[in-house]
This record gives sequence, C-alpha cells and structure tokens, in this order.
Amino acid sequence: EQPLAGTVFTHTRNRHRFAGSESFKLPYTSVLVTLDTVPVRLIGVLEGSDKGLTIGAPVSGRIDRTAFGEASIPALRWRLAA
Repeated sequence: EQPLAGTVFTHTRNRHRFAGSESFKLPYTSVLVTLDTVPVRLIGVLEGSDKGLTIGAPVSGRIDRTAFGEASIPALRWRLAA
C-alpha cells in the first residue's frame, strides 16, 4: 500500500458532461498526479478550491466512490496540500 501524496503532472477543467461524469457538478477539475513514493501517475478529481493549482503543486488524495450509471465504483479525490 502506498500513501496517496504526490505532485500535479497536468490538469484539465471540464465544463461539459461526457459519459460517466454525470455525478460531477460542473465545472470540475481532473488532475493527473505523479505519486511521491513510486513512479506512477494516477488520475482523479480535485476537491475544494483550485486556487494555487499549478503543474508541480503538491496534493494529497483519498479513495472515494462515485456513481457510474447504476454502479458505485472506486474513485480518487485529490486536494491541494496545505
């Protein structure tokens, strides 16, 4: 098990819905994060304010659940580190 902490590799502000994103309030920000402990990148949704969001910004994450059609599936949530 690895801690969910890393840095933002890239991010996208989504203003339109697409299949599977119906449960997200618009607009929302997707972030691709490089983990600190292993050379792996994981994608998730940014929680909280995006003020200060830049490439290289430190973030921490948690595992949540999201609706995908009729299913509830695991999903990553990222937050800018304080």
